[in-house]
Amino acid sequence: MKKPLSRADKSNRINSTKPQAVKSGYGVPELKITRLRECRLENSEMDNPEKIEKFWREHIETDSRFNPDVETLWVFLLNTRYNLIGFQQVSQGTRDTILVDPGLVLRAAVIKNAAAIVVAHNHPSGDPSPSEADIKTTRDLLRGGRFLKIELIDHIIFGSSKSENSFVSLRERGILGDESGVESPDKKEAAKSALWSAINDLETVTFESKSMFQLLANNFEYITHSGDIGHDKNSQAFTTGIYFLSNDMQDKLTAAYEGMFAAASTFKKLV
Repeated sequence: MKKPLSRADKSNRINSTKPQAVKSGYGVPELKITRLRECRLENSEMDNPEKIEKFWREHIETDSRFNPDVETLWVFLLNTRYNLIGFQQVSQGTRDTILVDPGLVLRAAVIKNAAAIVVAHNHPSGDPSPSEADIKTTRDLLRGGRFLKIELIDHIIFGSSKSENSFVSLRERGILGDESGVESPDKKEAAKSALWSAINDLETVTFESKSMFQLLANNFEYITHSGDIGHDKNSQAFTTGIYFLSNDMQDKLTAAYEGMFAAASTFKKLV
């Protein structure tokens, strides 16, 4: 004879038969930005490479996390008066190369609501001469910063502090434009000529585009009226031609518009 269940046993059995809640989806963490350290400055204005170098030698190279044997890239965040409001290590590479994602560099500026940035990294070899990759990275950051309305003040490469040429400013090298603010008449004329040339190129490509699509429209109308569209080799070749010609013309128009925009931006800075 089975022993009768107690009240507690009955309660446990009933609870054990209840369906269990099924967990679905995934957890999304709430994040926060943490202040790592604070550097005391007599003057927080960072409007020239010498001031950035002073900060780099005093506060970056002396930090325990800094490894002089590999390339390390930092971004310095500035307000509208070019005062330093924060800085962050973005990437660390090897002894002769470093991978830089412009999005990560600019993300720090967006989070801190910075109006401008200075990017800097070291060359463990002691020679601060920029590589082709350094120049390409700088131009990528320049384009991305313009899109986000964040000014790239400079990209500085640091070599040995004991060398006569201890750093290179890519702005002073002309990669970011003339810093003097006074342009020669020759530069203005060259920029004006480049703008007119870009406008003419765009006009030519636009005319070609209109002519091509008018021809395609006429042929399409003929094939449509003939009733053969989609049923013979001619109509299939026609639709294939439309696809490739459209892609080609789109590339030409895009290049012409970008060329005119770049020329107009350069000319605007000089007048």
